[in-house]
Amino acid sequence: MTDNQGDMYATKKDLESTKQELLAKLASKEELKKLATKEELKKLATKEELKQLATKEDIKKFVTKAEFNKSHSLLRADITKLQIGYIQILERMETLETKENADRRFNLLMQAIDGLAAKFDSDKIERAASAHTFMRHESKLENHEKRITKLEAANKRAN
Repeated sequence: MTDNQGDMYATKKDLESTKQELLAKLASKEELKKLATKEELKKLATKEELKQLATKEDIKKFVTKAEFNKSHSLLRADITKLQIGYIQILERMETLETKENADRRFNLLMQAIDGLAAKFDSDKIERAASAHTFMRHESKLENHEKRITKLEAANKRAN
């Protein structure tokens, strides 16, 4: 056996030394007595009060191991459903348009609407101008009709 292999195993001397170190770190009976006396401990709870605390059997009445396992498996199923729902939401979000893409499409739509509005405005102005021209021509036409009627009446009198 080489020195390296001998260093791997603890000797009896090593174990005794470790035992002494641990014992030195533990509290002695006198030190423990200084922490709390029997009377002080009795003041914390009487025998009657301790009897009113739940026993192991009382606790077992609340939930059996089978009930615990059942609720645990139900909880796991609920967690699985939540995980599936979360994944589905993430997939839906991936298919939605990005904000930039939506903004670009909105801008294109607004440009098209602006173009249509400009055409509508120019058509409105053109119709107003046409109506004005028509009214001007209509009044000239009426004026000409009156003059022609007067001339024809004067011509008939002269003949």
